[in-house]
Amino acid sequence: MSKGSDKRIIKGRSISALMVGSIYAARREANLPRTLDEIAQTANTDAIFAAKCYRLLTNYVCLQWIRMYI
Repeated sequence: MSKGSDKRIIKGRSISALMVGSIYAARREANLPRTLDEIAQTANTDAIFAAKCYRLLTNYVCLQWIRMYI
């Protein structure tokens, strides 16, 4: 999340959706699989917008794993 704020990609986006995208990315990196829908439902946010935020994070922060279609 802090890498995203450093690159100023947070402006105009929901903090909760960005947090869901960040949590999803961290769980994938740690090999603790959960679906994006499960995390979004727990956080009470829109899964589609959270997926867009996840893709935004992978593009701008240059995360190390291969992006998969959500």
